[in-house]
Amino acid sequence: MKIGIDGRMRGVKQTGIGIYIENLIKNVLKLDSENEYVLFLKNIDGELESELKKYKNVKIIDADYPWYSYGEQIFFPFKIWREKLDLMHFPHFNAPIFCPVKFIVTIHDMTPKYFSGNKVGRSFFRRKMFDLVMARALLKSEKIIAVSNFTKNEILKFYPHTSGDKVEVIYEGLREEFFVKLNYTPTSNFQSLISSFIFYTGAWRSHKNLVGLIKAFKILKDKYQVIHKLVLGGSEDPNYPEVRKTWEELGLEKDIVLTGFLNLKDQIFLYRNCDLYVSPSFSEGFGFTPLEAMVCGASVALSDIPAHREISGDLPIYFDPQNQEDMAGKIYFALNNENFRQKFASQGIEFARKYRWQDCAIKTLKLYNNITKVNNA
Repeated sequence: MKIGIDGRMRGVKQTGIGIYIENLIKNVLKLDSENEYVLFLKNIDGELESELKKYKNVKIIDADYPWYSYGEQIFFPFKIWREKLDLMHFPHFNAPIFCPVKFIVTIHDMTPKYFSGNKVGRSFFRRKMFDLVMARALLKSEKIIAVSNFTKNEILKFYPHTSGDKVEVIYEGLREEFFVKLNYTPTSNFQSLISSFIFYTGAWRSHKNLVGLIKAFKILKDKYQVIHKLVLGGSEDPNYPEVRKTWEELGLEKDIVLTGFLNLKDQIFLYRNCDLYVSPSFSEGFGFTPLEAMVCGASVALSDIPAHREISGDLPIYFDPQNQEDMAGKIYFALNNENFRQKFASQGIEFARKYRWQDCAIKTLKLYNNITKVNNA
């Protein structure tokens, strides 16, 4: 069979979706030498090209169309049609409305339904287009992959005409580098900047609740007299100036460390050396970072939301993301309770190990084969 994968958003700089695409492609190609794969990519570098060329069943197509663009909707379908595919996989909801072949789509979350974001939220037209593209993808796809049961339930809630049988839950995984017990020396000068610290890494968007985390951190400083710094990983997003404004108004400039974009070694170093990893999100579909922190041996405190409960289980301590006093109190408990910390040292790594990209790829490949067999029967 000839299967296409939209890999335009691959790579860690596109956060969770990019990590999903990169690792899905890598692991599917390791498993499957029978089907032919057509990878639609943008910004193809020499290293990526040489890595993919070792697979004899792979064809690379330059598809340099920005996501959520007119080019994606108008010109991308022609490139797909030209390849005469049996099946196309869009690893995000942004499938072209007039996709010319049978396809499946992966839905990571329904966050745009709750938080459209400062950039999209300013445009009524963009909000409507996002909803149209999502609805069309769910309607026309052969199958829908949801990355958690929570995401599946959200799909069925917002799009009740979608059949539950059409939605397949396939959990995501952790990159293999997190399971390797190597002593990483950070490439950045973190060792001289940080002693005791609380760590967050991820996108700087409204649903990530960084403003709430910073306000809770102020309570930790004033009420609980903690000595820790707050390390914020990820690139500062100019579309969300309220994050910087919050810590400046609260006088926390000296207590907050900005890392910018983190390469993998620096990320692992910070997970391994933090006193606590915190994810204060209002909404998630899966949640990579708590698992990454756990497999690195870190203690974890999370917002009490369904996806966190489903994926991260009972090990973390949970707080109300709407209540900064509760968040601060739970973080203080986590920092100072030795039994809580020992629980992660003995159980956290093994718990996170059950999320492997190989398992995700096996189930996804089974889905590809089942669909193409039915279509060609």
